Amino acid sequence: MTLAVEIKNLTKIYPGRGILNKAPAVTALDDVNLEIKKGTIYGLLGPNGAGKTTLIHILAGVLLPTTGTAEVFGHDVVRKAREVRSLSNYGAGQGSLFWNLSPKENLLYYAKLYGLPNSEAVEKINNLLEFFGLKERANLKSAYLSSGLKQRVKLIKTLLNDPKLLLLDEPTLGLDVDIARKIRAYIQELSHEKEMTILLTSHNMYEVDELCDEIALIDKGRIVSIGTPDELKKQVSEFESLELSFSNYDGDPSSFLDDLVLRSTFRDGALVLHVSDIDSSIDAILRRLLSHKFVISSINTRRTTLEDVFLNLTGRGLK
Repeated sequence: MTLAVEIKNLTKIYPGRGILNKAPAVTALDDVNLEIKKGTIYGLLGPNGAGKTTLIHILAGVLLPTTGTAEVFGHDVVRKAREVRSLSNYGAGQGSLFWNLSPKENLLYYAKLYGLPNSEAVEKINNLLEFFGLKERANLKSAYLSSGLKQRVKLIKTLLNDPKLLLLDEPTLGLDVDIARKIRAYIQELSHEKEMTILLTSHNMYEVDELCDEIALIDKGRIVSIGTPDELKKQVSEFESLELSFSNYDGDPSSFLDDLVLRSTFRDGALVLHVSDIDSSIDAILRRLLSHKFVISSINTRRTTLEDVFLNLTGRGLK
């Protein structure tokens, strides 16, 4: 197994603000251990102030850890910072551009910093501007772009040097639904076709669920739980619920469904079934009911979501 990121006992403490302010020191990361496999999309999920951005900033070389180590493809982020920067790139939803330069000029500037030959940079930039719907605004001053358009430019910037590790902090924040969907599809393409490793943070539970191969839930600087989306959901609930109503019925349908469900209740024409997995169970359940002449008027499902995981394991909502 090739690791893209290996973090051991990583701690980051922000010191207090001095004697007069008497602001206490803040432990942003507290003995964090994490392994991220090459070519995967890895999600950091947690409330504001949990330590997500601090962790990404350390991997990006923006911050130094207080104690512990972090390696990117075997290179220590402190002792081999130059090598790490050549292998990675970082994009934040709240990042900025040079307001008096156009998107194209901004991107050409960064391409030169990354050492790209001019002809290669121009071709790559033109292709990406067209893909992200910015071709018509490529020469407009960035100050006149909406926040969503600026965000697209900032994402393009992170892709110019073909990083092996892409660090994304809220990559679709403030974007229109269609563009956000397009960016999610592009992130999946980067991982699957280019074997790019992507570490992202997001408060969009749907986005994390859709994209991530594995997720670390972080709260108050500590890793609370790690697993695939399905594994995390099963930590919260071992079953999903299927609710059916009947316009015509004779008897209790739960009496002949025991072998197909974990638990069932039937009252006033409404049947509630607990199953381990709706997708693998629903076909057999419906066939059984129809064979016994039950006429179904409505079906509702209740699946465990990452929001359930978040609320259960952190004990609070998004702030």
